[in-house]
Amino acid sequence: MDDILGLFDHTNVSILILDSGGVILYCNRLFCDLTGIEQSTCNGRFFREAIPLQGEEALALENSIRKVAATGRPSPQISLTCPFRVRGSAISRLQQIVPIKEFQGHQNCVGVVFELVSEESISISEVNESLRRTEKMMALGNLMAGLAHEIKTPLGSIVSNTDVIQRCLTKMKKALTDEEALAIPEGIRQLFDKHLKLISNAMHINEVASQQLLHQVNSLKHFLRFDEEEFSEIDLQEILEQVLVLTHHLTKNRIAVVRDYQPIPRVPGSPGKLGQVLLNLVTNAIQAMPGQGRLTLATLANKSAVIVRIKDTGEGIPPENLERIFSKGFTTKRRGMGTGLGLAISLNIMKDHGGSIEVESRPGQGSTFSLRFPLTGDTDQHAKI
Repeated sequence: MDDILGLFDHTNVSILILDSGGVILYCNRLFCDLTGIEQSTCNGRFFREAIPLQGEEALALENSIRKVAATGRPSPQISLTCPFRVRGSAISRLQQIVPIKEFQGHQNCVGVVFELVSEESISISEVNESLRRTEKMMALGNLMAGLAHEIKTPLGSIVSNTDVIQRCLTKMKKALTDEEALAIPEGIRQLFDKHLKLISNAMHINEVASQQLLHQVNSLKHFLRFDEEEFSEIDLQEILEQVLVLTHHLTKNRIAVVRDYQPIPRVPGSPGKLGQVLLNLVTNAIQAMPGQGRLTLATLANKSAVIVRIKDTGEGIPPENLERIFSKGFTTKRRGMGTGLGLAISLNIMKDHGGSIEVESRPGQGSTFSLRFPLTGDTDQHAKI
């Protein structure tokens, strides 16, 4: 066994052996180089103390470890980048979890294997995969845009007809109070009045629901204009409100939304593309708050720029990741949740508009993303910071 463990110290992968509860029984030399943990003090630690993953990713890894230990079957191949860094631009990526029946007297153990790869190779492979997903989303977006148009037409008819029916009901109620209606037996008039009220209430509910749905369809159509290139004068507060409509199902009964809108001028830009930026940042902020939280949207202007701030009370971003969050392919979300392109694309869109994105974050205290749109015209009407 010692010979095999010695061989592990000379491989180009980092290796952990854990018991069924996730306690480290062995780690090879490369793993210690990556983490800075002494090999002599590594044993006996819980794996979360040595692998710097947080939140859902750490929980998912723990569940995978327990499942492999319980079933005796290896996990499917994993592609999860870990924030280890060694040898310049080389970083570590979790690759496989395999069962080990017995290790140093411990039963049902697992081996966790990390491969050492360059950031460039991760970026190329993951960005290519992300681009394929983006192409599918583009196709789905075009389909949704057509569907939204098809829904809007009959929905507009429903709203219009609801208004006509409401006005007819009002006239019928009035007719029941006219002198000619006194000839109608009292019991029949009361029955008519009762059912007219029921119909009127039902039509009011239909009208409110139809207006809400129409508002959502209009907002959806706005954000599905992927190919819009023409610049126009944009009301950023209006776009923020449309974003809140589209993300309402994510915040309902969970996230308190605070609007801190100061008067700002319109800015030149592409409504579809800037809507994409704001939707991405607001969605990221919501996803950073897995439980209860507060989302603050602020707008303000000074003599040189219009500023939009999106602040959350979520988990925050570790300092070592702040410089990488705008890199293509980099994501801290679990597989299937993020492509690693959202912030990179958003930054490029802002640069195309002559603007910038700044971020402030502390782990456990949330994050604030600030969009800055430079002003070149008259600023007398702008609010002061």
